Amino acid sequence: MKNSYKIFFIKGIPIKLHWTFLLLIAWIFSMQVIAREPVSTALFIISELFAVFACVLLHELGHALAAIHYKIPIREIQLLPIGGLTFFTKQPANPHQEIIVSLAGPLVNIIMALIMIPFLPAGTAFWKLGAIITSIHASNFFHFLYNINIALAIINLVPALPLDGGKIIKGILGLIFPAYTAFRSALFITRAFSLLVTIAGLVTGNLLLILYGCFLLFTSTIEKDNYFISFLLKDESVSDVISHDFKTINVQASQEELLHTICTGNDRYYVLTDDGNIVGILDKEIILFSLLTSKKEISLKNIIIPDITPVKADSKLTDIWNQLPAKADVLMPVTSSNKKVIGVVSRDNIIGTLLNQALAAHKKPFALALIIPLLLSLFTLQQRGHMDTTGYYSHAMRLLHDTPTLAWKFNPVPPLPGAILPYKRIVAFYGNLYSPQMGILGELPPEKMKAQLLAEARKWQAADPMFPVQPALHYIAITAQRKPGKDKKYRLRMPVQQIDSVMKMAHQINAIIILDVQVGHSSLQEELVTLEKYLRLPDVHLGIDPEYSMKDSAIPCSKIGTFDAADINYASSYLQELVLKYHLPPKILIVHRFTQGMITHYKEIHTADQVQIVINMDGFGFPAKKKSTYKYFVAKEPVQYTGFKLFYKNDITPIRQTIMQPDEVLRLYPTPVYIQYQ
Repeated sequence: MKNSYKIFFIKGIPIKLHWTFLLLIAWIFSMQVIAREPVSTALFIISELFAVFACVLLHELGHALAAIHYKIPIREIQLLPIGGLTFFTKQPANPHQEIIVSLAGPLVNIIMALIMIPFLPAGTAFWKLGAIITSIHASNFFHFLYNINIALAIINLVPALPLDGGKIIKGILGLIFPAYTAFRSALFITRAFSLLVTIAGLVTGNLLLILYGCFLLFTSTIEKDNYFISFLLKDESVSDVISHDFKTINVQASQEELLHTICTGNDRYYVLTDDGNIVGILDKEIILFSLLTSKKEISLKNIIIPDITPVKADSKLTDIWNQLPAKADVLMPVTSSNKKVIGVVSRDNIIGTLLNQALAAHKKPFALALIIPLLLSLFTLQQRGHMDTTGYYSHAMRLLHDTPTLAWKFNPVPPLPGAILPYKRIVAFYGNLYSPQMGILGELPPEKMKAQLLAEARKWQAADPMFPVQPALHYIAITAQRKPGKDKKYRLRMPVQQIDSVMKMAHQINAIIILDVQVGHSSLQEELVTLEKYLRLPDVHLGIDPEYSMKDSAIPCSKIGTFDAADINYASSYLQELVLKYHLPPKILIVHRFTQGMITHYKEIHTADQVQIVINMDGFGFPAKKKSTYKYFVAKEPVQYTGFKLFYKNDITPIRQTIMQPDEVLRLYPTPVYIQYQ
């Protein structure tokens, strides 16, 4: 039985009536008959019900017309006994559109109520809706419609998702904050409101309030799931998840050919074609039922699954997700520009592709769960020893703003014991003791430098209390040089005494040490062994700088150098061997980056349990430039964790006299877990 029936079209939008609406009418009519009310009374009550649904339809049309104004296609409007639903094929593009589209529905009801005012009977209280509903008659018809429209406006303007009021709140917050912050805030308001309504119902003994509060809590969870889905699918197209594993049946197939096809395989659904062009999707059960019950030869065109339309391979998944059939395994054909079938997609197919991508990315078995059938997120944890997996989950998901994507997946495998990331945020001072120009670490006297580092750490702790701050001294132990030096390598190794003095300063403030390497014309293979006595210590980690890795004869600082994935993998493997050999906690590998060419073949960078890789955004300038660099050269090419560098001098511009503050950096996606000051 179909869930809903098309009753008419308005501006090309199908208006559908859910079958339960017909059941409601039958129930009302039967109750009137049982109560021995006159048939005229029952018909009048039903007419009042239709009037209510006319108001609901106008409300939904308000949303639809506002959406059409912003070129947001409407799939259908469905009327149910509890209200109406407008199905968009895609969501509003920005908060401004979301506010207008959400406000349009209640605004229609307010206008309708204002239209009713001249027709209201004198001396009747506007708010006595209960009395009017229980004594409906022709004289209070307009008053009834007035109250219904006011009630619809008020109910829909409640500040709770997914009601219009909640979406308006989210849109307003979206004008001020990033999308994830706006959504999380609106979700918090929704849950707080639903809790208050539920408590009020419990205190007063009002069952309707209790049910309403629980309903809001349940629907807000669905809204959260849909929000996750939009993030998981936002960068993907149909071509990324298309399946070529399907069978076709020609529309001219004989009964013998048809039976042979469906009986020699385990497929449930088939693509019906006519000379390669798509006709529709066939269900094996319907084919068999038709063959067994029909006395004449069946027409395959007449038994295709209704309301399934082909999609193009370049369509965005977010645009077609709501068009997919409700049953997870039903196929939707994918066609080329000449309307030939090139593949199929389904909800199951999309879910399976996402899971396979995650498994391939992690290269290890791990537990994956679906929160609800429509939610595509990887949230379960694999227990390892006695680790605090709950703490890891909350920290890792917070870095992703609770919205993992196909690019930035949530890794359900916690790090090894003793790992710093993602449990803490590292705040580091960068530089060299010989050169004040290279960073704050060498620019200030040691005591003043340490005090300022701890002050910055406190700022970050206050801005994001969930993440304890780990201070660090990021010391350039091998510096690139403009002159070749004795061995023609264009680099200079710092003396042991200087490294020891930096380590002593770090220990005084419980900071970790990161030794940075600028290879010049040398290589990581040659340079890392010179630092091994330090790197095998548990609190010493490694930084490598592609900017000064000259793969040709260029002089350092004359152009920007590069590291390939092979270079980074070597450094990671070197640290991994040290961890295994000396039974150390995981090492951190910081890799600087601010251009596309500084790191090549990033997809080939290997991660290991013993090493935590941080790609650190190393560019300077005004905030918009830094954010853009982070977005396109760090976030767009994910490895594992991210970092963000702040320059005390080079970030100052005539327009802005202060560097970016913690609250600005925390809005980046994903949130940097390593902060470096130079």
